Amino acid sequence: MLGLFILFLSGHAFANQLHEQLYLSKTQNSLCLYTNNPNSKLRDDNIALINLGIPGSNARSVSEVVVDNLKAPPRHKSDCLLFSLKDVTESGPYSLILDMDKTYAANFCLVVDDKKNTSIHKLGSQLQRQQSEYKNPFSISLEIKKILYKIKSFFSSLIK
Repeated sequence: MLGLFILFLSGHAFANQLHEQLYLSKTQNSLCLYTNNPNSKLRDDNIALINLGIPGSNARSVSEVVVDNLKAPPRHKSDCLLFSLKDVTESGPYSLILDMDKTYAANFCLVVDDKKNTSIHKLGSQLQRQQSEYKNPFSISLEIKKILYKIKSFFSSLIK
């Protein structure tokens, strides 16, 4: 039974590796995330999962956030989700993934100066072309978190 569950989970995760473009803007020490897609929708449970990670062969997650009780998806810059950059301590390339009804992702560079000020920069045009082929290294982690959140919500509703 566990084997079937893992097979289902990995098949579902790998099927969702393609993503839509995620748009970013910098506000003080946070990123403003939005889809720029009037058709974007929330998940059935009205949560969004946000993951900031370092891509590549040494891929790792830097920060993960579950945003719950959303009223509307962040479609435009005016209604964006704010994501804190407090966990970013080093400069380099990063990937940001917003998981709602679809997976939205952006690759960019962050520069942290000596005074801990952070600036965001777009990747070069060659890397942007490769972005469409980018594989989401955190999709399995996000899928597991979705399932765990649903289980937690289920048990919470039983207790109430």
